[in-house]
Amino acid sequence: MSFITARQRRRLELLVNDIPLPKIWFNPQTSAPFQQCSQCGNPINADTEHLIEKVIENRHEVHAYALCMPCVQQFQSQLSIGSRQTVRDWFEAHTRMGARINALATREKRDPEAWIDACICSGVPSAELDAYHLLAHARGARLITGAMPYLISGACMTALQEILSEDTREANRRFLEQHLGSPPQRAKVAAKAALLV
Repeated sequence: MSFITARQRRRLELLVNDIPLPKIWFNPQTSAPFQQCSQCGNPINADTEHLIEKVIENRHEVHAYALCMPCVQQFQSQLSIGSRQTVRDWFEAHTRMGARINALATREKRDPEAWIDACICSGVPSAELDAYHLLAHARGARLITGAMPYLISGACMTALQEILSEDTREANRRFLEQHLGSPPQRAKVAAKAALLV
C-alpha cells in the first residue's frame, strides 16, 4: 500500500477487514489457497501475510503466484528510491484510489468481487479487457480487504513499466524469467509483474 497517501491510509485503517479467501484467488494448480511462497518456498500458514498476482489474457488465467511479505520486501529493497517514488507518484496520478476508498467507506456490503470488476486506473470494465492483472493481499486463507484487491489492465501496466528505470525493469525481468520461464514461454502481459513495483 506504499502508493496511497497518508490520508487515504488513515481512512483505510477503518475499512481493512479480512474475509475467507474467494476461489478466484486460489492456486490454479491445486484449486486451493496457495500453500507456499513461489519465491522462497516457505509455507504459507494461517498467519502468513502474502501477496497474490494473477495474469489474465483472453479470459484465461495464464499465470499466478504468491509471494510472502519478506520476499516482496526483499525485492522492493533492490529498487532505487527514485523508482519507488515514481511508482507512488504514478499511482496517485493515474488510479482512482480516492474514489475507491470513499465507495468502500459507504458501501454496506463490501463485495471483493466488485472491487475487481474494472481497472483501478482506467475504469474500463474487465469484460472489455483482453489482458489484465489481479492483485490481492492475504493472510493464510483470508483475504485482507483495503487498498487491495484490485485489477489493473495490461495497457496501464505497460504505461507504468515505461516510466521505470532500466535497472528496475532488469530486476523485474530476472524475477519473471525465474518464475515464468524463458520469454517465448510467457504471455505478453505476464512480462510485466505488478506486485514487484
